[in-house]
Amino acid sequence: MPGLVDEYGARLVDELDFGLEAERALAFQKAAEGLDLISVCSAALPVLGLTTRRVLVTDWVDGERLEVTAARDAEEAKRLQTVAITAFLAMLLESGSLHADPHWGNLLRAK
Repeated sequence: MPGLVDEYGARLVDELDFGLEAERALAFQKAAEGLDLISVCSAALPVLGLTTRRVLVTDWVDGERLEVTAARDAEEAKRLQTVAITAFLAMLLESGSLHADPHWGNLLRAK
């Protein structure tokens, strides 16, 4: 059990390091480009000169939260769910990259 607690603590510290978060966003973007998924998914890219270990600054992404899309157009929401699942699986299975936090708060329908 101590090993599990140590691992959890290390991952928690990593999660709070926004420099690592910026690196992960760039890796996600590169993987999406390499798999030709860039037309359906992309990351909010970090502004490298302003991002630090304690502050993450990203490009602005103009979009609509998926629950808003779902309330307005259920069929479009279903289509976007299929796109998201397909992209998620392609990233995992073809590039080995995993977006481990794909909740609706992290997904936007870009305008």
